[in-house]
Amino acid sequence: MFVRRSTELHESPVVKEVRVEDFDLSSTLESGQIFRYVRAPGGYLVHHRDRVFRVWQRGNALGFEGADEAAVLEYLGLRHNYGEIMRCLPRQGPLGEAVNLYWGLRILCQDPWECLICFLCSSAKSIAQIKVVVEGLCRAFGKPVSLGRYQGFTFPREGTIDDSERLRSIGLGFRARYVYEVNRMVAGGYLSGLAGRPYQEARALLMDLPGVGEKVADCVLLFSLGYLEAFPVDRWIKRGMQEAYFHGRKVSAGKISEFARRHFGQFAGYAQQYLFHYWRNSSTRLSTQNP
Repeated sequence: MFVRRSTELHESPVVKEVRVEDFDLSSTLESGQIFRYVRAPGGYLVHHRDRVFRVWQRGNALGFEGADEAAVLEYLGLRHNYGEIMRCLPRQGPLGEAVNLYWGLRILCQDPWECLICFLCSSAKSIAQIKVVVEGLCRAFGKPVSLGRYQGFTFPREGTIDDSERLRSIGLGFRARYVYEVNRMVAGGYLSGLAGRPYQEARALLMDLPGVGEKVADCVLLFSLGYLEAFPVDRWIKRGMQEAYFHGRKVSAGKISEFARRHFGQFAGYAQQYLFHYWRNSSTRLSTQNP
């Protein structure tokens, strides 16, 4: 298991550029792992808790400003041993097609608190809808932050999402109660205490939180706590896995996750993200079916 270090993103006074290999910035940021980024001329503006940084890619050159080099490389998954991961994954069928199409997609190393709240807000919503709700959450409970002429809002700290009426006013619906209760329960290092525990134990502890089911727990484990074996199952993954690996039979999300961790191994989370991005963007009938 790759364990995420607790590196903060700090502002840098100058534009920096580093050389990267086997990396696709666009696929990484736009594959449904995060919801707080905006396209900017030639690149992206990315929010991370109380910071915003700009990042862009030109071939093997990765440029950025507003953050430390070490923190950017870790956040973008560039500390992962991509060669080893690709060697370990079976490359037949749809996964092989997905890897060839989106080579360089990385699993991000997000802040666990931000990741948890964002995916709590994601239930039964499209990515576009999730981005609107999360932005509303940051406007309501965060603080102003800027980079150059760009003005945005920080992600609220643990314990500060403490007004249930304001939560409901931003369109969270039934999710407002979960966010409100989780905000109160995770203070005191609850999330940081999960890192290093066995996968099933950490998953169970996350699922003790209100509103956190199997999918949200696996998203938090995969995208922020370094559990690269986690395999979140949403509607795209469920449909695709049933068709590609279960001969079209209906199978529960739990069985799909269990099968995937056996079949894809210790880096099942990378397989999941490639398949998710591939199936969601596909122009086949799979991507046009109703939820």
